[in-house]
Amino acid sequence: MPEWTLPTPALTASEPVKALQTCPICHNLDRSKIIYWKGGPSRHKMFLRYYQSSDYHSVPVPLKDLKFSASRECPFCVIVFDIFRWLARTKAAGLNAIYQAKVELCVPFNPKLPVVLTYCWLPLPGAPIPRQYDFQISVPSQCLSLPWSILNVGQQIPKDPWLGRFRPRMWLQNCLQHHDKGRCRSSPDGAALSMPKRLLFLGAANNDSYQNQIRLMDGFDGEHVPYIALSYCWGSSKHVITKTTNYYQHLEKLPWATLPATYRDAIKFTRAVGYRYLWIDALCIIQDDNGDWSSEASHMADIYSQAILVISAANANHVGFGFLQERPGSREFKNRLRRRPEEPTHVLVQEPAVHSNISGDFASEGTLPLFRRAWTLQERLLATRILHFTAAEMVWECASTSLCECGHLETTNTVTSRRLYDLSSCDPTSDTERAKVWDHLALSYQHRSLTNDRDRLPALSGLAHRFQNDGLGHYLAGLWSNFAISMMLWEVKEGRRASEYVAPSWSWASIQGRLKREDPIQPNSVFQAVLLDSGCAYAAGDVYGAIVPGSAYVTISSPCLDGTIIRSERNGHPIICLTPRIHAFLESDAHVDASQFGAMVKCVLPRGLEEGPSGRYIEALVLRLSKNLKDYQRIGIAHINKYTLQELQNPDEGLRPIIETIKII
Repeated sequence: MPEWTLPTPALTASEPVKALQTCPICHNLDRSKIIYWKGGPSRHKMFLRYYQSSDYHSVPVPLKDLKFSASRECPFCVIVFDIFRWLARTKAAGLNAIYQAKVELCVPFNPKLPVVLTYCWLPLPGAPIPRQYDFQISVPSQCLSLPWSILNVGQQIPKDPWLGRFRPRMWLQNCLQHHDKGRCRSSPDGAALSMPKRLLFLGAANNDSYQNQIRLMDGFDGEHVPYIALSYCWGSSKHVITKTTNYYQHLEKLPWATLPATYRDAIKFTRAVGYRYLWIDALCIIQDDNGDWSSEASHMADIYSQAILVISAANANHVGFGFLQERPGSREFKNRLRRRPEEPTHVLVQEPAVHSNISGDFASEGTLPLFRRAWTLQERLLATRILHFTAAEMVWECASTSLCECGHLETTNTVTSRRLYDLSSCDPTSDTERAKVWDHLALSYQHRSLTNDRDRLPALSGLAHRFQNDGLGHYLAGLWSNFAISMMLWEVKEGRRASEYVAPSWSWASIQGRLKREDPIQPNSVFQAVLLDSGCAYAAGDVYGAIVPGSAYVTISSPCLDGTIIRSERNGHPIICLTPRIHAFLESDAHVDASQFGAMVKCVLPRGLEEGPSGRYIEALVLRLSKNLKDYQRIGIAHINKYTLQELQNPDEGLRPIIETIKII
């Protein structure tokens, strides 16, 4: 494609500076002209990913007009045109020969947000749709004259994250010095700090010879040393782990060459911020020793909460990926028409960092690889301080603040999301509030992935330790006994039963997938159903961890109805026939195959024939006899339309629930 060039004006020091006339293209970035003359904001939904705001006003800039304005020496149009030429020459080479280019200048209503340039190419019929490029523009220092006064002072992000390592060290020191008496305490007041059983010692040398001094240390005998912990994805590739066969070798030395990239990066960064001890689960837990694994898994709450800092390799989908790779960084564009000494010599241009994958609800599924893993939910929530390494920048989180390298995360609600799960912020008199927080966390956690289904409960055990109190009752395979009846009424949106026994059929932990519930969590006391008994045997003695297969049960007394699974004549979906004219819609936990039609089921009505708080349905827990022909297993939830029931109920054909005592496994 032809290279467009612009003349660079030769201004001398003695040449008088002309008053800057209003540019009809960029309007000198005068917010009053752009916003109040051009009307209300455009909703740039894509910008929600960056700034949690879509209130920007878009000014379309025809390319030929931009080129003309730049040739007339509008300083901002010159820079915008320079950016376009650079983009067309590098990232989007050749697109101008195929597509028509489109440029938009996006000015925020909120002056704390940056000006954004959007470059895209209009699609052609049958041709691939080219991507859109967004660039936020900032200046290195504040200038009061237009067009520069509307631009934020930007933070330069180095391409090499290693060059930016001093910023998180400053964040950490600030938190330790100024936040420690507030929310950012590693342990409650007066509580003794505990230590992991083992840590990696990262060497005493101050040069690269430390790589020959890395080893596993076991047993600190009550001594507390500050350490950093790593949160990361293992991935499917084989990598070094501590086993009974190499345990004593690791106590002597961990060869640098055997360590995958994520471990190496964690070691380098830990030393860079001034610490010499690091906790990595694969190396600090003996992986083929079930007793050691269960013991350390039960202490996850302390391990992550009492670490000085948790490193989050958020962008790495496996242990060999690392997290200190080159990033897009910032690029400087020279202000070639600088007329006054106070005007910036250059502007900083960078693609906006995506903050939505950090600042949303912590329990929700994220787009970053680490946030799709089950284990890492509690690691993030339990951490007193955590530093995320994303593809674009480093992001700091603690209970007091959230910060990022580009500076725009400070305007978001990340701290609010963290405090949603901060039990110290819950009403101490409200067990129901505490139960609701747990239930939201648990159901959201279910769509996260695990390599082994049997880890479903252990991967949340650290959080369960923190949630426990007398008002919730005792822990029952992911549920709390004083709210167990309500907590059993979850529904499957999309998912499957675990491939091996993980939890009883009434526990959400028996499903891997997306779950929901119709009504909010309520205590057992509001239901007609009564929890008579419950029990569970634990595989490793940890009451919040894995359970012995087949050992968990609940016994309840509740109004019940008998029914039959049939196929709906209207849409073919499975329904439950309660009487010839009264049917219930079945929300099955798993696919209902042809062999199940005609099967007898037990419908447990926790509220009798009363609807729940949502007022939409009468809800029933649907059970079938287990293989032992005396206990029952959950197969789904049934909804009875209350209006249909009112229309069809009559003395000859009514629903008459019978109180029964049922054991569910």
